[in-house]
Amino acid sequence: MKIPKTYCELEKFKYNRTKKNFRHKTHTYYIKECRYCNKEFFGSKGSEFCDNSCSSSKEFNAMYGKKLSKEAREKISEKWKDKNSKYNSKEYRLFLKGSNKGKNNPNWKGGVTKESYVLFDTYAPQIDWHEKVRRNKEDPNILEVKCYHCGEWFKPDRTSIGNRLQYLKGNSKYLGEAHLYCSVNCKDFCNNYWISAKNLEKRDRIKCGKYEVRDFELYKNIVNKRTRKNYSLYENTINKDNNERGRNKYHLDHIYSVFDGFNNNILPNIISSHINLQFLKESDNIRKSSRSDITKNELYKRYDNLLL
Repeated sequence: MKIPKTYCELEKFKYNRTKKNFRHKTHTYYIKECRYCNKEFFGSKGSEFCDNSCSSSKEFNAMYGKKLSKEAREKISEKWKDKNSKYNSKEYRLFLKGSNKGKNNPNWKGGVTKESYVLFDTYAPQIDWHEKVRRNKEDPNILEVKCYHCGEWFKPDRTSIGNRLQYLKGNSKYLGEAHLYCSVNCKDFCNNYWISAKNLEKRDRIKCGKYEVRDFELYKNIVNKRTRKNYSLYENTINKDNNERGRNKYHLDHIYSVFDGFNNNILPNIISSHINLQFLKESDNIRKSSRSDITKNELYKRYDNLLL
């Protein structure tokens, strides 16, 4: 599959920094290079081609340079010319086309799996003890829940419901609480999103005077995590000269600083986008500090051109 270009498409994937792979539902993807067109794409470990057209082109096609003999062609033609065969009748072909599609399929559930909606009878008994649930007005078989940030009713997908259930069951692999959100904006403006359990405990103890966790630290935490994702995808465009990162070497820098983004209420997905990333020497990055090299309007223009 193609590498996602916009942040909304990239939000569906979870990046593993140690294994350098991306997870979506039950699938694992790696950044691969196609053997035919030499373009980067999302694929599994053993995948070598980005599309069926590349895998079946020229020398990569198993039938490249081969032809069927006259005897084999005659056998195939005679097989389909037999009018008495039931496999050659129009009725049988129409039966095959409509037998296992849509409502005729024995596993048909109203198109829920295709649209990634959640059935009420399946998931409501598992989550109604902690979340507010109701049936959808248009289709009562579909589950609706309340957004954790804005409180609006919406139809969640199966991945978000599954992550929330894993946290409620006490799975130690999930650092955050995996709350349910209706949109990306609610995730960005919610203080509990992308926050680990340790930071949540610290923030609860602010009243005692032991910790001082401000909103800027939470904003910076979200931006840094999304910056790592974008850098792994667009490393070739950001680091064209293959500079080495580290101490006394080069640093990954935000052109429009994170500090100014927090003060001007700019969304984290805009600050962490690859159009706002550059490589600077350590000395230059220290001199720059929290200063921005571009204005707020220039940042929005770059991001608008990216979406076009």
